[in-house]
Amino acid sequence: MQIRKQQANAQHFCLTQFSASVMTRQTPAQRAERKHITTEGKQKINSMHRRIHLQQLICLNFTTGKDLFIELDYAEAHTPADCEKLLAKFHRTMRRYFAKYGAVYRYICTTETHSRDGEPVRPHHHAIVSHIQGTDMLGLIQDLWKYGGADVRTLREFTTGFEDTAIYLLKERKPCGKRAYSTSRNLRQPNPPIRTKHSETARAEVPQGVTAVQHEVRENAFGRYEIMTGRIYDQRAFARYWKQQQAQDISDRWRRTRHALQPPHGHTQGQHAHLGL
Repeated sequence: MQIRKQQANAQHFCLTQFSASVMTRQTPAQRAERKHITTEGKQKINSMHRRIHLQQLICLNFTTGKDLFIELDYAEAHTPADCEKLLAKFHRTMRRYFAKYGAVYRYICTTETHSRDGEPVRPHHHAIVSHIQGTDMLGLIQDLWKYGGADVRTLREFTTGFEDTAIYLLKERKPCGKRAYSTSRNLRQPNPPIRTKHSETARAEVPQGVTAVQHEVRENAFGRYEIMTGRIYDQRAFARYWKQQQAQDISDRWRRTRHALQPPHGHTQGQHAHLGL
C-alpha cells in the first residue's frame, strides 16, 4: 500500500507518495530493503516539506511585483538578544504605520549569523513584508531601521512558487529547537492536505489543470516514493479533480491512527513521528 498526500494553495500544488506498511510474504531481507527506501523517502519528503510550507505561506500572503523583500543589517555589534528586541520593535512600528493607513502588515522573517567568504559577519535579517500602494516604502523602512543599512527590493517570483526565495531564506541551518523563520500572526495558513490510499503499483499522474515543475520517482523491487510539485494554471479543471480527491480523503483516520501510535506523555516519540507525513 502507498499513502499519497496532496496540498493545493493559491497556484502551488504538491504531491508526495510513499510505500507504507509491510507487504506479506516478504523475507527479513526484503522487509529491510522496503524499510530503507520508505525511510529514505520520508526523510526527503520531510526535508522538502519545510520548504514547501514556506513557499505556500509566501504564495498565499504576498504578491510578486507588489510586496517587498528586504535585508536589515547592523552598523554596530549587538548581542543576539538585542537583535531580537530591535527587530521586534521594527515590526511593531511598521504595524502601527500600516494601521494608520487602514492596511494590514504581514511579514516572514529570518535572522542569519553565518560568515561570508570565510569572514564572520554581524547578524542580519531577511524578510518579506507587505506593501502600501502609493507609499515610499524604501524611505519608510530606511527611516524606521535606525541601526544599520536597509536594502529594499520588490518581491519577484523568479522560480515557480517562490522556490528560490524559500531556499534562500532556509539556507542557514538553525540550532536544534530554534525556528527557521518567524512570521506575523495574521498570515493565511495553508489548506489541510488530502491523504489517499493507493495500491503498491500505483503511479501518480499530473492532475488536471496543473503543469508539473518537478517529478521525482525512486523505487526498487520492495518499495518506492514519489515527489511532485506543480503550478495550477486552470482553477476550474483543478477544482473538479480536487473534489474527486476529497471524496477519497482518509486524513481523519490517518490523524486518529497517528495519535494512537504516539507514546505516553513524557516519552520520546519513535519511528511514527515523521513531520508532515
